[in-house]
Amino acid sequence: MAKLFITLGNLSGIVGVLLCGISGLMRMLGYFHMMSYDTMTIFTVGMALMIFCLLIKQEFVMWKVHEQ
Repeated sequence: MAKLFITLGNLSGIVGVLLCGISGLMRMLGYFHMMSYDTMTIFTVGMALMIFCLLIKQEFVMWKVHEQ
């Protein structure tokens, strides 16, 4: 279970950072649509994945504290 929390948190964080970075770069280059979605929508999804990463990691820490 612990390995699942760590893997899920890390994976969602990495994908979130990549989505935010790519969509931000595309917007600065003047491309306002990416994969038939608005770049701000993709940026928002990236932010949501990073927040999900933080919540998963916080839940993991709380779970470990309750275990002891």
